[in-house]
Amino acid sequence: MSQHRSKKAADAKEKSDFFTARTPQHKPASQQAQDGAESDTDSECIAGMAISKQTLQQMLVELASKMQTTVHTAVADLRKDIADLGNRSNQVEEFTAAHDSMADKVEELESRLEHYENKRMDLEDRSRRNDLRLRGIPEEVRPQELRAYATEFFCSILPDIPTDMLILDRIHRVARPMHLPPSTQ
Repeated sequence: MSQHRSKKAADAKEKSDFFTARTPQHKPASQQAQDGAESDTDSECIAGMAISKQTLQQMLVELASKMQTTVHTAVADLRKDIADLGNRSNQVEEFTAAHDSMADKVEELESRLEHYENKRMDLEDRSRRNDLRLRGIPEEVRPQELRAYATEFFCSILPDIPTDMLILDRIHRVARPMHLPPSTQ
């Protein structure tokens, strides 16, 4: 308990010292040196500071120079990177334009191919002017039997022509025309 009282007494003394105005007589010697009052050690520190101040200024100049060099180098690198990106962007735009041009040409060529394919089919159809249409062939005749049926049919109509003279390039069944009634073939 006595410790507790002595601690309270010390706290009360510190509080009273805190609120009392201090004059230079009340300050300890260590605080007077901190407040800027000159002493023998203070004059030595000031002389050391003058040297330190010059050294510090020189260091600041060197630091500023190094920073400036570093910033210039970084800016130059950034400019180079930006120029490279610009060149790459231009190349991509050129490739895109070339691709678009080729896509247009491919589209045009596909259109022309379709036109020529239709024209070829039309010419093939016109070259079939020598084709014969036979109506009335029964539906029971299967597609595999059409050639034999047609050869037999022509031999019965044209008995004077030998069978080896009847040349059939191809034969196939076509759909019945829409305008004919179902019973007529």
